[in-house]
Amino acid sequence: MTPQLAALRSRFASARDLSDSQERLQMPTGIPGLDLPRGAITEVVGAAASGRTTVLCSTLAAATQRQEACAVVDTADTFDPASAAAAGVDLRFLLWVRCAAKKRCALQVVDWLLQARGFGVVALDVANLTQHDVRNIPLHTWFRFRRAVEHKPTVLLVIASEHCTSSTA
Repeated sequence: MTPQLAALRSRFASARDLSDSQERLQMPTGIPGLDLPRGAITEVVGAAASGRTTVLCSTLAAATQRQEACAVVDTADTFDPASAAAAGVDLRFLLWVRCAAKKRCALQVVDWLLQARGFGVVALDVANLTQHDVRNIPLHTWFRFRRAVEHKPTVLLVIASEHCTSSTA
């Protein structure tokens, strides 16, 4: 085995280890008493300055410290990698997808990421989309996401200013 292949194997070993381990059904967020269920959609809802970004960064920090690959799908280009790094996020394990208010693009990217497997956290930030855009995300999209994430060691974390995932979360 080449040294490059060995390095890749060791770097992504955590993604392989996540498969169906019983002790990993809950993902610690780094916030005492708050664990997120793997294989499910978790929606964090609140107004600006309510702490939803703190929950996001804390979850990403906890996951990346375990060397889990994570992704943030940012619909409004509001994610700040410098603040995330200051909160403990290891940016080497983070994929940041900037969608510039293109809701359709963001939803497609989330679908691809969930189908790709290998991510501990996939976060979709729709908090800064208009209420009209968020309310018009078809319900079947959330059901598709729920189906794509179930039975996988991934947390789909939706950050929003109002409830949008209906009964799928």
